[in-house]
This record gives sequence, C-alpha cells and structure tokens, in this order.
Amino acid sequence: MLGYKLASNLRYRGSKVIVDTGEKSLRSALEYASKINVRYFVIVGPKEVSQGLVKVRDMSSWSERDVPLTEFGINA
Repeated sequence: MLGYKLASNLRYRGSKVIVDTGEKSLRSALEYASKINVRYFVIVGPKEVSQGLVKVRDMSSWSERDVPLTEFGINA
C-alpha cells in the first residue's frame, strides 16, 4: 500500500508518522491529528494517487497543497 511506503520513507527521513487506514472518517482523523498537535497531515487518496500526488495539510494554518510523490522518493 502506498500509504505505508510513504510512511516508511518519511520515518527514514526522521519524521514521526502515524498511519490511519481510513476506517474513520477523514474529519475524525483530522480532529484526532489536531488534538495530538500533528504539524502536517498527508492525505493519500485515490484521486491524488492517480495524479501522482498527495495532499499535505499544514495543521496550524489549515492550508493544503498538492505535493508530487517524487518529492518523497516514490515513483507512482
């Protein structure tokens, strides 16, 4: 699964990573991330992946940007 590969690459680069398998709603996952003071939330959705992207949300400003998977060392 791409989410686990991305998590592994981020951990290798020194980031602390939690993987949510999507069993909860996106809203619930975002609320939990906010509660535990996560700095960035990465959304790996089918639409984004088909475009070779992920969405990265800055949890302090709630701004979101599309980031190519290649920036994480992943060739989709």
